[in-house]
Amino acid sequence: MPLISTQGGAEAGPIVDAVTGPEFDRLMAALGGFEPAPTLAVAVSGGADSMALALLCRNWVKARDGRLLALTVDHGLRPESAAEAALVSLRLAALGIETRCLAWTGPAPSTGIQAAARTARHALLEEACARTGILHLLLAHHRDDQAETVLLRLAGRSGLRGLAGMAAVSESATMRRLRPLLTVPSSRLRATCRQSGIEWIEDPSNADPRFTRPRLRAIRAPLARAGLTPERLADLAGRLGAARRQGDAWAASLLARTVTMHGEGYAILSTETWRDWPADVVRHALAACLMCLGGRPYPPRGRSLDRVAAALTVGGRSISGGDTLAGCRLLPNAVGVLLCREPAAIIDWRTVQSEASILWDRRFTLAPTDAAARAGVVVARLGSQASRRRLRALDAAGRLGAIPAAVLPSLPGLWRGETLLAVPHLQTLTSANEIGARVRFQPATALTTAGFAVAPRGCRSTKGDYL
Repeated sequence: MPLISTQGGAEAGPIVDAVTGPEFDRLMAALGGFEPAPTLAVAVSGGADSMALALLCRNWVKARDGRLLALTVDHGLRPESAAEAALVSLRLAALGIETRCLAWTGPAPSTGIQAAARTARHALLEEACARTGILHLLLAHHRDDQAETVLLRLAGRSGLRGLAGMAAVSESATMRRLRPLLTVPSSRLRATCRQSGIEWIEDPSNADPRFTRPRLRAIRAPLARAGLTPERLADLAGRLGAARRQGDAWAASLLARTVTMHGEGYAILSTETWRDWPADVVRHALAACLMCLGGRPYPPRGRSLDRVAAALTVGGRSISGGDTLAGCRLLPNAVGVLLCREPAAIIDWRTVQSEASILWDRRFTLAPTDAAARAGVVVARLGSQASRRRLRALDAAGRLGAIPAAVLPSLPGLWRGETLLAVPHLQTLTSANEIGARVRFQPATALTTAGFAVAPRGCRSTKGDYL
């Protein structure tokens, strides 16, 4: 069972100040503008960091006549996870915070459990925000998390982009992910909970030496004695953030000139001119493609990325049909490289229970028909189970021949048991009584930074016009 903080007294060590309201106001102001009476979502695991953020956000929105929705995820990876999620909801309700629990369903992975859980958690959070029209999702990553991220990426041979750590603001096509606490140490967030009498859950995986981050925490003291304090590592990330923003601009220029995106969730990279660009820009552009098409919120790192980036600078001639990286396949193409999702890496599997839109595999938005919702069909990858004969039978719109064979297995299908009932990409819907779904390629991680200004419908501009 997890350990629950008793809040019985002060922890050993120096007295640590809680985060104050005016201080949090300044941290939020640094993230950019918000609409009048803003609506925020905050991801809450039940740990001290996210509970403190929820409390600070509650006070922030209250002062602005806004609204706060707390989102907690039951990942189902431990027997007690459902009880923990229920406990978190009760504690948030006691603080007067509206809460919604999101459950991760489908088969659990046998390997890469933490990475898979992180990807699923991001998908559930983003989908919940999209359904409720919330534009800002706040995450409780703090200064110690940022320091660990820098060390992890240094060990993984990341370039300057990776060593800039987590961004305080990252954007997708529909929302902003905000991390206001990246300069705040975890000890101050615990002090914030303690000052307000808030209990929290200690996740046992945070001390499990099988995982990398707990092993880093175990050697924090000798690292600090050598000068690698969390404060200095987080400061390094901040300084490199400016270089990353410039790299974003250069990579966006390269991508705009040489990459063609397709609505079936794949891209054609015309790599003939990639040799003329600096190696770090090529690496940056490749990482952006992989994140977008692979449905991942974080860039890949390490020698594999270096190797593939180097291959693209010679026209992709050394790319073989079996190359995979970060959940994507790379295949030689007449004009360079075809980049598409790796079917075996897709773990998104869910039952359609309503007509509400689904963000599937963090790449496609599906809006099921009435009939699909009533039938309780499952959305899952086509994979190898979908025979060519069955696909031809479902190809009402005559689109099958235009989709590369390597891309087909990574597309979503509507299944009942072992029977494939519909393929949204091959379908032209004519009736709500038809089992199917309207589909749109809307990756959760945009190919380039969106740079959009957030404004709600009906908000008056300074000229008095409605936006």
